[in-house]
Amino acid sequence: MADASLLALPVELIHRILNNLDACSIIFSVRKVCKRFYEIVNLYDQYELNFDSMSESCLKIISRFIQPEKITSLVLRNMWYESEKIKIFLSFFDTSQLIRIQSITLGLSNQASDSQLLQHLNISNLVSLNIHSTSNRPGKELNFISKVMVQSHFRKLCLAESHYNIMRIPWPDRCTITFLTIKSCSLEEYNFLLQHLAYLRTFITTKFITDTSNQLNSLPSVSAYYSQLMSLMILNSSLSITEFESILSLTPSLVKLKLISYRSNFDSITNGSDWEYLIRNTLSSLRTFEFFFSYTLRKGTDTEDLTLMIDRFRTSFWLQEKKWIITCDYFLTRNIINLYTTPTCPKDFEKKMEPIKWMYGSLPCIIRFKSLPIDDKFNSNIHLVRGADDAIQSQTIRRVRLGYNALGEEGAQFIGEVLRNNTTLTSISLRFNQIGANGAYCLISGLKENSTIRNIDLENNGIGEDSAICIADVIESIKTLTGLNLGKNQIGIRGAKYLSNALQQNMIINHVYLEDNQICDEGVGFLAEALKNHTTLVSLHLGSNKIGITGTQYLSNVLRNNTKIRRIYLENNEIADEGVQFLSEALANNE
Repeated sequence: MADASLLALPVELIHRILNNLDACSIIFSVRKVCKRFYEIVNLYDQYELNFDSMSESCLKIISRFIQPEKITSLVLRNMWYESEKIKIFLSFFDTSQLIRIQSITLGLSNQASDSQLLQHLNISNLVSLNIHSTSNRPGKELNFISKVMVQSHFRKLCLAESHYNIMRIPWPDRCTITFLTIKSCSLEEYNFLLQHLAYLRTFITTKFITDTSNQLNSLPSVSAYYSQLMSLMILNSSLSITEFESILSLTPSLVKLKLISYRSNFDSITNGSDWEYLIRNTLSSLRTFEFFFSYTLRKGTDTEDLTLMIDRFRTSFWLQEKKWIITCDYFLTRNIINLYTTPTCPKDFEKKMEPIKWMYGSLPCIIRFKSLPIDDKFNSNIHLVRGADDAIQSQTIRRVRLGYNALGEEGAQFIGEVLRNNTTLTSISLRFNQIGANGAYCLISGLKENSTIRNIDLENNGIGEDSAICIADVIESIKTLTGLNLGKNQIGIRGAKYLSNALQQNMIINHVYLEDNQICDEGVGFLAEALKNHTTLVSLHLGSNKIGITGTQYLSNVLRNNTKIRRIYLENNEIADEGVQFLSEALANNE
């Protein structure tokens, strides 16, 4: 490009950029950049005034630069706190000239200032209205909404933050709304809206409520359906597959469907075969299906149920015809299953997982797998045991991170058994799982024949001295291992001796973490002997190991001859001034 400067862009494109900026930034920043931007800003006529982010002084200044007819959007979510700004706005702007307002967002609270503003708003060209209401007497608000809905340009109404009774809103006979969002909806209200909104194309409800005592008995007949709706989103519910079927049967012309459901037990809502049948017979035009289903796995649930559940999403209908990929997360410590389409994830999902993040430091997800075909016939060869098998047996898995999952000895034994046949794993982390000596032995035995593993992290697992010998054996046999973390495992002096013998045979390993293991001076002596001629180790962590002056002497002798080691960590030991002196002299001779 001859000239890629922002100044060289067409005015129309710069106006598109300005559409994403607030009024203050445009007037106080962009307008002052240069003469060309000054002229472009003077031509701009798509301002949004957001009272929530604008000070009173800023509003006063802006009123001198922006003509009312250049304002197309108003945002006043906190009208209770913004009464002074509203007065300023009404005094500085001629509201009769606000003839191009297309979008309004209001936060109403049944205050006098609400009525004052509603009376002055020009809604003749309004396209979109978003109301956040906490009012317990919404009479004037509903009258305003009714007045808006009869405007010829009006299309979008958002009431997701308002507790209005849908049946009491005075819907006009010829309502032209095409987009509607509400906070909650019952089956009766949903049917009512479809009857009265002939042009409705998109409907979103934050919560769908069903009353099984009478609503299922008052369902519309099979012949009652509404062809106008193209997109439906139910963002929070506990609906069953039967209830979903009743709802969806009303709108067979749906092209897009998004469902979020939280269930307390494992049921047919996760049955891919049932959804396939429903979509084929009821929603034949559906092109986009996004869902997030979460439920708690009951104690004693046969793990084959999980295998069957995933297999039902591995059919040609899901993978070839629709190309909808399903992902399943199994949170072992909470026994929670999340099943969702990729990459869909509800906005409140991260919020709901915050307590788990806080408790464990990271999401304790033991498995994440997708409904990809296992072979050309879509046959599954996966056998789930609490979710771990699928993750580890996969021929594409490279890293397994199962820290903070309370796996214990049994979990480690199982994983070790599965690892015997894995040929792709490069990294495994089971830190803080208390797998113990036997668990460590079984796990390491499974890794012994592995020719791809590079990093093993077993920090804080209560391994002890006895299991250190089998770990040392693996270090000798695995020629690809470059990183080992055995911190906080109380391997002691004897464990340090086993590891030192192994390190003399392994000239690949780069990083060894042995902090808080009660290695003491004698254990450091064994390690020092192994490191004298080691050619690849670059970092050694020995913090909190009761290392004194003698141990420091051993390490100093290593540093005099070994120039490959770059970092030795000795925090929280007992090296004293004399030990520091030994290290200083050794480092002076290390080149």
